[in-house]
Formats: sequence, C-alpha cells, structure tokens
Amino acid sequence: MPIIAVVRPGCTDFDVQNRIQGNLDLPLNDDGRSQLANSISQLAAWPLETVYTAATDPARSTAEAIGDALQLPVRFHDELANIDHGLWQGLSLKEIKRKSPKVLKQWQESPETVRPPGGETIQEALARILAVLKKPMKREESLAIVTSDPLATLLGCAITSARPEFESVTGCRGPNQLISIYSTNGSVPEADPDHPWRTQVATGSLVPIADDNRSEQRG
Repeated sequence: MPIIAVVRPGCTDFDVQNRIQGNLDLPLNDDGRSQLANSISQLAAWPLETVYTAATDPARSTAEAIGDALQLPVRFHDELANIDHGLWQGLSLKEIKRKSPKVLKQWQESPETVRPPGGETIQEALARILAVLKKPMKREESLAIVTSDPLATLLGCAITSARPEFESVTGCRGPNQLISIYSTNGSVPEADPDHPWRTQVATGSLVPIADDNRSEQRG
C-alpha cells in the first residue's frame, strides 16, 4: 500500500521568534540542521520513491538533503509553497494578536473563514495541493512531501478529510514531531464542492512513526 510522508523542515530563526514564515525564503538554523539528520534517519525506514517540494527554503534544502541521503529524485512544484500569509508574514504572533486579535483567533480555529490581509485562503491552497497529489496518488506512488506548516497540516487534512485547524503554526517542533506518515488507499482526493476547504472523503490514514509493521509497508 502506498504511503505519503509529510515532512516539515527543521527549525528556522523565525520559528524561534514565533514569527509567521508563510512562503518567505528562509534557511534552517543550527537546530534545524540537526533535526534534518534525524528526519533523514526516520525516513530511511520507509519505501519512498520520490521527494516533492517547492523551490524555496527551508523546504528546498531539506528535500535536497533527503534526496541525496536516500538516493531519491526531487521534484519541485510551485504549488507546494507554503500558504501565503500576505501582510502577516514576518510578524510575530504577539504583533498580529495586538493588531487583530479576533481575526487571528478566528484564523487559528476556523481558517476556512479568513483570508489573511494580502494573502490566500486555505481553499486556494487546498486546490493547488490537490493538483500536485493527483498524478502520484493515481500511480499509487510512495512519496515524501516537504513543506512547512500550516501547509503541512493542510496536506494531512486533505488526505484524511479532516477539518483544518492552525492553532500551532509557529515555533520549533521536537525532532520526532516533524514527520507524519499516511497510508493511502489508492484513491485521489477531491475537494468537497459544498465545503471547498476540505476533501470529500478520506483517501488515507495516519500511521505511527514507530510502527512495527514498516517491513510490511515495504512489501
């Protein structure tokens, strides 16, 4: 059964400062580079065929390092750039909360109802995610997708048909919290016409990283 590994890059200085990164091009910091080595070690246990990412850091350099270490091809898609947060990009959560507390809270809890000023909606982000997923999922390809939050969270929601929430979109994650593995059923996810911020049905489910059945996944 094919899998999709959603891989979040390691820590950047913006994460340390709790700033919204959005689709800005930022390098990993020293902690992030250490986390990358751990991510590569985790991914080596899974039967991946291809790495997909956008051409901006920290996703690009993370994907290239994974591809080099695991001898996997890396394919770049602009559609996998992180969600565009417009005028929020570069601001800390404290700054946004001070200026627009109600809007920020609404975006974190019900992101489908809010467009960040000058940014994009999650409906628009979901549409470009599905455009990239269509071909590899139809081929039942096992792949890693490297992207930052909140797009990484939205990817997981697209696969499981879950309602997205973005309460934790900044800050550094622990080294064992950067990868989410989904077992897919061969179906291609499609947007729900009545609720275009989510998919119609689940096309996969979350698999524990420490799953003892990884040898079965390879088969």
